[in-house]
Amino acid sequence: MNSIQVSIYSFLIFFLIFLNILFIQKEPIYDDIDLKELLNFLETQTDENSIIQTDFEKYRKYVWISPLIRILPKRSIFIDNSYTFRLEDSEEWLIRKRKIQKIKKNIKLHKIKDAFCDLKMNKIDYFISFKKIKGFFSTDLL
Repeated sequence: MNSIQVSIYSFLIFFLIFLNILFIQKEPIYDDIDLKELLNFLETQTDENSIIQTDFEKYRKYVWISPLIRILPKRSIFIDNSYTFRLEDSEEWLIRKRKIQKIKKNIKLHKIKDAFCDLKMNKIDYFISFKKIKGFFSTDLL
């Protein structure tokens, strides 16, 4: 082998080691205790056909929560900002998006009972929120 080949091979080996350190050794993006508990709860304690809605799109570390709920515990999300794949479904997507915007607005305005009535009317089984609402417990709705 000549010196040019040795240099190329050395560079390639160094480059592969560098890539390994940067990308392969990272923790999974969902490696968060609270998020793992949430996803485990959804997978083990909810019905497979249950429909879930969240009031947020990003979680800590810039993790998009709705795809994780869809993929890991394999549950349906009522609507998020992911546009439908089929043009035929776009009208339903827009209607659902408007409904969820109304629910989120009611929560933001602390009209919690109205928001939960809308969730129930739209047959959404679980609503996941990390917002703390003073003086309100889910048992108040029962």
